[in-house]
Amino acid sequence: MPSASRHTRTVLSRTPLTMMGVPSGSAPIPTAVTPPVWPRSGSPTGVPSASRHTRPVPSSPPITGVPSGSAATGAKLWVRRYSEPAGALNVSTAIAVSPDGSTVFVTGWSRVTSSEWADATVAYLTATGRRLWVQRYDEPAGEPYPAAIAVSPDGSKVFVTGGNYATVAYRAATGGLFWTARYSGGTNANAVVASPDGSKVFVTGYGNVGGGQDTYTTVAYSS
Repeated sequence: MPSASRHTRTVLSRTPLTMMGVPSGSAPIPTAVTPPVWPRSGSPTGVPSASRHTRPVPSSPPITGVPSGSAATGAKLWVRRYSEPAGALNVSTAIAVSPDGSTVFVTGWSRVTSSEWADATVAYLTATGRRLWVQRYDEPAGEPYPAAIAVSPDGSKVFVTGGNYATVAYRAATGGLFWTARYSGGTNANAVVASPDGSKVFVTGYGNVGGGQDTYTTVAYSS
């Protein structure tokens, strides 16, 4: 039998275990504030205990895009009123802004005399609210009802449409009348839009085709 003194096993020293990425001898890792998702020791199924390992509820993200203390917070810049001197009832129905943002146009009903009503369209400077012009249109076929307003892409024309399918084009700079048109096969127009190149204007609403049936009615005009 070999001598135990001549045949001994060398016992290998074990390198101390360290956490991945943490060098030996560094400062101890501070205790995490947020509990781990998985348990440090644990359950046979690998599912953490709900009592010891809960997920923190994240706080709501802050609202962005609204500078504090600026006009973007809804601060009132100006207020302007318009009414005909003949009567107390003046109702605005639609609004549009020029492509360059310099002018705002408002249209609606306005009483011209105690028995006469007309469309009234008003233009204001957006920076100050100064009124640039007022233009009225009296629809000969019946009471006007301006329901929609649009501005041409180049900002040169303003289109108003509404009751009796009457459509009016104004010069945006002065309020001068370009043209008027009325479609006899419709009842009331509700929307108006100009084509991207400004060559056409489209009006839509509803028209009665008989038998109590109303239909979409869309009309295109050369602007």
